[in-house]
Amino acid sequence: MELKGEKFFWFLLLLVFAASLYHLGGWGVTETSEARYAEIPREMLEAGDWIYPRYLGILHFDKPPMTYWITMLSYKIFGISEFSARFPLQLAFLLQIFIVYKLSELLFKEKDTALQSAICYASLPLVLMSVRNLTTDAYLNTFTLLTVYFYALYRKSHRIPWLLAASVSLGLGVLTKGPFAFIVPVCALYPVNKAFPAPDLWRRHWLAVVFCGILAAAVGGSWFLYLIRQSPEFYNFFIREQFIDRVSNADSLKRSEPFWYYFAFLPLLIFPCLGLLLHWIFNVRKKPSEANRLGFFTVLLPLIIFSLSSSKLVLYILSVSPFIAVCLGKIFSGMGSKSLSRVFVFNAAFAVLLYLVLILLSFNAIPNLNFSVNVPMIAWLVFAGIFLAVALKLFLQKKLSITMLMLFLPLIIIPLSTNYLSQIETEIGSPKPVSEFIKKEKPHSSVLAWNRVYNSVAFDLKKQIYSIKYENYTLNRETRFQPDDSWKESLLDINTPEGQQQVRSLLGGDCVFIHLKREKIPEEHGWILAELPQEKEFGKYIIRYR
Repeated sequence: MELKGEKFFWFLLLLVFAASLYHLGGWGVTETSEARYAEIPREMLEAGDWIYPRYLGILHFDKPPMTYWITMLSYKIFGISEFSARFPLQLAFLLQIFIVYKLSELLFKEKDTALQSAICYASLPLVLMSVRNLTTDAYLNTFTLLTVYFYALYRKSHRIPWLLAASVSLGLGVLTKGPFAFIVPVCALYPVNKAFPAPDLWRRHWLAVVFCGILAAAVGGSWFLYLIRQSPEFYNFFIREQFIDRVSNADSLKRSEPFWYYFAFLPLLIFPCLGLLLHWIFNVRKKPSEANRLGFFTVLLPLIIFSLSSSKLVLYILSVSPFIAVCLGKIFSGMGSKSLSRVFVFNAAFAVLLYLVLILLSFNAIPNLNFSVNVPMIAWLVFAGIFLAVALKLFLQKKLSITMLMLFLPLIIIPLSTNYLSQIETEIGSPKPVSEFIKKEKPHSSVLAWNRVYNSVAFDLKKQIYSIKYENYTLNRETRFQPDDSWKESLLDINTPEGQQQVRSLLGGDCVFIHLKREKIPEEHGWILAELPQEKEFGKYIIRYR
């Protein structure tokens, strides 16, 4: 059995999309990033304002608005929920797989290679993380990938509309995460130009090139320029604080990591394809020059650039993942029998180990993790076992077997994991059980949060909550752009007499007080607990009320 043809690719896309939608809203949005990116568009939609992002009632300009706009559109169509917050990510995932397939086919002119690239991409844990948790990174990845693909089409066809499309995509990337959208497309220029030589193309189309540069700047800079026109202070905020400080002074954001950080984590982030990567590294001189060139400029070079920045988070390198997959697809399609056997053993061991861990989890054989076994969980485990058995039985058809083992993660593990996530919400940073209790027992109460913002609670309850600031740098909100002092009504500084008075006033009414179990309320503020004698625990969260 061979993995060939457009029909198989479309069938694969359908399977991956269906698996990604299973139980998608089954667990609450998680603190802090996902909850923040879900709550901001909710508040913007509630205010009817598509220009000024709001975060717990305070204007928030740390990120451009593209992610918020996409999420707001989903809210308008499906209503405000965990599903609607995550649904556009699944569409982005589908589009990314399709573009990886088309880009690989364009560069290497082989449908088999294109299919292997798409399969590699769909199996990457780094990619799967990005589309199961709402942040800006999956959308930035989509726009940068589209930019490179459209530019490659332009180089091949010499048709200016593709260059226009690349410019718009690049601009939308800037509207998603600022200047970081340039890194991978700029690095990709050389290998794409080498793949489609046309020495005089830019000279012949110089007017279109200039126009497209202006177009990209206009699209990408539109929101920034609008705000800067409203207040010149935005220029200093965006350029110095949000760009320069993030690159050179990560301590201000508590994200400083050593240079080798990404290189150390990369093997885990692409694990089902790690065998292919190791084969490529150890045989790099024997591999096609086009794959090596593409890998150097679109994977290694961006990784070095990202590593030079002092601010590091795992998803920052997401935009190199499509090119890892494109290169590994080329390597995979050209591997011999002995090399395929080694990769098969590697992937089979990984899949079997993963399946055994899931069985142990399901039957509470791992300490401190207790799950209730239900019918969907058992059904998925049985299906996973059958899928794995078939993949292992096909070991003589190594490419097919390895492909199935790679797809074990997106087709089986991801949907199966939702059954676990819904049972350990509080442990993964989602206080949704707290919100459900408040909605049922104290629906009209004011909600006070100790030393935290709890975006997810505001999202679930669809109302403003009050944050009591004690000693938490994340509550040092940027308020210079506020038109008045109304923000002080929801951000209460307990270290000031004014803040204490506001808290006492709220405690005098119907209210609920939330804090982490590990955070002890200081003795000097014990009067808060005295006002709220009843207590209930939800995992790592404690709520108090009367």
